[in-house]
Amino acid sequence: MYCLLSMKKIFIILSVISLLFLTNAKAQESNPVVGKSPYIKGQMTVTAAYSKSILDPFEIMKDNIIISTRAMKGGNIQVLYGVNNWLECGLDLDVCYKSIFREKMYPDVDFYHPTFQCYLGETAKIHLLKVFWPQLSFVDPYVSGLVGVLTTFSQKGWPAAQFSFYGQLGAGIRLNPTRHIGLFAEYGITTKKTPYTLFGINVRFSGLKKWQK
Repeated sequence: MYCLLSMKKIFIILSVISLLFLTNAKAQESNPVVGKSPYIKGQMTVTAAYSKSILDPFEIMKDNIIISTRAMKGGNIQVLYGVNNWLECGLDLDVCYKSIFREKMYPDVDFYHPTFQCYLGETAKIHLLKVFWPQLSFVDPYVSGLVGVLTTFSQKGWPAAQFSFYGQLGAGIRLNPTRHIGLFAEYGITTKKTPYTLFGINVRFSGLKKWQK
């Protein structure tokens, strides 16, 4: 709970910073160097982030054992491509780890068993300011959506892997000291009605046409 609150504070701080520097970001539009090309369209972005989520517990073999509802921590990787000036689409992979299980009949008793929960899905980000200022790069608020498949498994073979539909809806902010690298924070809710948090780094590359030359 404390870590979740800390991540919320980071998200709020980044929001405040983005507002303070919004005027500076708008000035980039008139910069002849920065204004040569849109910030999103035709660009590739790779992100690596610390992720935290409280995924929906499920019963194991109907024996009154459930995964603890405590937060799971892990890593997240996204690969995105700018479809136009304000929309990015791509793939999202997230892997979280938890070793604590809990009995329904004895909720105060924990036992340990290494378990992974991960999802793979298609994600899309709508960059709000880029609708009006496609060249702006320093501050970048966005809304994000994802649909995919969630699986839970253990390398020990128990519990057996389980699969289910998974989705996310959230909002985030990127702060980019340069057009090619920056930090971001994202917070939202899943189809399991649980919150998730991402905090990491984003790296932007030239578009596919430039790679092909």
